[in-house]
Amino acid sequence: RRLGALQALAEELTGAATTGDIVEVVLRRGMPALRADGGAVFLVDEAAGELDAVAWQGYDTARAQALGRPDAEALTLKIQTVLNKHGVIPA
Repeated sequence: RRLGALQALAEELTGAATTGDIVEVVLRRGMPALRADGGAVFLVDEAAGELDAVAWQGYDTARAQALGRPDAEALTLKIQTVLNKHGVIPA
């Protein structure tokens, strides 16, 4: 199942021409692959050293706005923990 999800994601990403296209594919394919009820895509604001939520699904506007601008280092650690838990990357 995971391999099929990754292959489908890779195929669609090769046709993504814009950042918006990439974000849409990542949310549409990533959420079901991770069995997530909600998801968000963040882009790095290099000047500020922060992450900006640029798209989300499964959250109402108030919740999405509450995502705010998380600390990049803390969020990276959380993502690694989730990926390790699901066996996507080794611990």
